[in-house]
Amino acid sequence: MYITLCGVFYDSRRRRKLPLPPLLPDVDRDTTLKVLGVTLSSNMSASEHNRRVVSDSAQTLYALRVLRHHGMNDADLQNVFRAVVVSRLTYVSPAWRGFITGADLQPVNAFIRRCKRSHYCSSDMPDIVELMEEADERLFRSTSNNPHHTLHTLLPPQ
Repeated sequence: MYITLCGVFYDSRRRRKLPLPPLLPDVDRDTTLKVLGVTLSSNMSASEHNRRVVSDSAQTLYALRVLRHHGMNDADLQNVFRAVVVSRLTYVSPAWRGFITGADLQPVNAFIRRCKRSHYCSSDMPDIVELMEEADERLFRSTSNNPHHTLHTLLPPQ
């Protein structure tokens, strides 16, 4: 059986890469795949996903700046930041966390530091690794406490 993942073909019986089929005329070959909002590349890296998330989050800062200009106080701005930006940064992080490197996380942490300087988030906000660990813990708690959760059967017995 042959399977494809982001343009890379594998023989599932032998776990080896197979040569790609020839290009078709007028059909572009893409090296990324977006699944449920997470962009994976052909080398199973989430670096492109990280770049897009930071870029989209940076664009959200303009909206926060407008809200501040219209009189929203810092506490409310920080609530909006947490609801919009932090949720975007940590969206399905348990799924893509293993596909990134420390170098991929540096721009995210730099973005968070910039937001702290602008007071869009509180000064005690953790870095992205701690935010992802919090997201992992929330997922584990919600899964382990709900026997009807789809992932509950995958957990070890307590």
